[in-house]
Amino acid sequence: MSGRKFSIMSCNTFEDESWDRLSSSDVRMVLMAVFHSRLNNQIGIFYYPEGVWLKQARVNSEVLISAIDELEAAGLLEYDRQSNFVRTIGWFENKPPNNPKEASGIITIFREKMDLPPMLVSQIAEFCVVLAIKLKRWSERNSKDFQALVVRLKDFMIEIDEDTGYELSICIEEQLFRLSKSYQNAMKSLGIKYALPYPDSVLSANLQIEREKPLETVSIQREERKEKENNIKENAGISVSRSQSGAPMISKKNETMTAPSSITKGSRLAQLAKDDVERHSRKPP
Repeated sequence: MSGRKFSIMSCNTFEDESWDRLSSSDVRMVLMAVFHSRLNNQIGIFYYPEGVWLKQARVNSEVLISAIDELEAAGLLEYDRQSNFVRTIGWFENKPPNNPKEASGIITIFREKMDLPPMLVSQIAEFCVVLAIKLKRWSERNSKDFQALVVRLKDFMIEIDEDTGYELSICIEEQLFRLSKSYQNAMKSLGIKYALPYPDSVLSANLQIEREKPLETVSIQREERKEKENNIKENAGISVSRSQSGAPMISKKNETMTAPSSITKGSRLAQLAKDDVERHSRKPP
């Protein structure tokens, strides 16, 4: 019975042109069965074997197969016939999170479902785009729950984007093509204000918003991370001396170069350089 709380279908669906264009009532029943199935959950992706689908939609096998093809072509659902997982496209438009705590809970569910088929990334993208509108409204209160959600969402987006070869950014851009301008504007505003890693193409340079620090996009963070990793690798087996200005100098294979800009006072690499200098400068007893 608990599954019923997820079985919500917006009344706007019945007024949409895509609903009117469906070829028959049987096809519409197949779609409604997905939205209202007891197997559904908070993220709109679930295991839906055809035998159960047939029973809940009250159609025969031939009609079901034809209906799935039509609904996929119409961009209303996605079905993985090998794993029997179905994705309800537009799930979060019909049932967006009601508050920051609920949105954070959805992120938790996504993290637990990362073994699902690739369609999961598209659903995460839809969640992020729809959440942008909600975040814009919740930001007015700026509660602790809201602040915690922004931090968690940022880390979650970066993690998924990097783990999937930046597929999330591509899916977000695809989402924006079919949504109203208000979603894109909300993402621009939030991306700049809270440094959320939305795709660069979404963050138009024409939108001028005052901010204390520049936007940290995924691409910038990726390059910084690579630079740090390379510096750490290159630091192994390298002797360090100091120039007349006091800046560390690195010698490797009879070549001398100034330390990279990432080595700053107080950084981990700077401390390693200082320790090496002190260790090599000690006179033997």
